[in-house]
Amino acid sequence: MWYSPFFALLLLSALASPVEVDCLVNITDYTFDTLVHSSPSTWFIKFYAPWCSHCKRMHSAWVELANSFCKNDSVHIGQVNGEEENGLESQFEISSFPTLLLFKDGYYYKYKENRTVEALSLIHISEPTRPY
Repeated sequence: MWYSPFFALLLLSALASPVEVDCLVNITDYTFDTLVHSSPSTWFIKFYAPWCSHCKRMHSAWVELANSFCKNDSVHIGQVNGEEENGLESQFEISSFPTLLLFKDGYYYKYKENRTVEALSLIHISEPTRPY
């Protein structure tokens, strides 16, 4: 069986590259109301900055978390680039990165626990910050 060099290069690059999943939803100032505010589902959202070393370190755990909830219609995992989405950053008073917020039943909660996949999956939350 003959394979072209292009096919071999494509296959090798696919195997070497980490796979990002479509279950991690990128949220913007323009899509927040439609995706989160109008949704009956729970949303767990990471506010991050591309330059933030803590954000970079937890990225793989966040992607893994999104994968684990991929087929769960009642919980969605998202992320907001705080450098680009200033409206949401201001609305939710984001003062550091990463900031994790859980949106449920018209309220949002700050997540302040461990940031491993196991801990994130349990979604421990504080008292509601305020309605959104």
